[in-house]
Amino acid sequence: MKKILICLFVATFLVCTTVLVGFSQPTENCEEKNEIIHKSCKNVKYAQLPKDVKRLMASIRCDVKTGSVYDCGFALDLNGDGNVEYAFCCEESPHGPCSMKIFGKVSGKWKVLLPDTNMAGYCGGTDPCNGFHVLDGTNEKYHEICQEGKILEFKNGRYKWER
Repeated sequence: MKKILICLFVATFLVCTTVLVGFSQPTENCEEKNEIIHKSCKNVKYAQLPKDVKRLMASIRCDVKTGSVYDCGFALDLNGDGNVEYAFCCEESPHGPCSMKIFGKVSGKWKVLLPDTNMAGYCGGTDPCNGFHVLDGTNEKYHEICQEGKILEFKNGRYKWER
């Protein structure tokens, strides 16, 4: 029985490794990133989020909590107002990247800035903002974000996939 379990583990590892190597890199085909914003990016855990962001996450049924493998996100200023926005895992995944949402303050109240869709969250590694590629271009003062060659632009108070 022990040999069977070891074989299953090794086979699962080999299949998963092969599949993960086949995924495209999160910043593939992206323009040059904004180095100033990228260098200011900080990794954050669920416990570090403001209480109002946690309440907002609960209200939209985010399923990531403290201690989860997907207890991760980024804090960075996407609009240059001196306040951070958060890109944080909202939905766990059985494997691979989580589904991230972007949260920010608008008129003093926390809002979901990426409400209709999610972006892949690549947590871990040594690079803060891993896979979160902030560009120089802006719309309504918010920087564009690139992931896997697709651009998120800020329009009408929220991020949308544009190109």
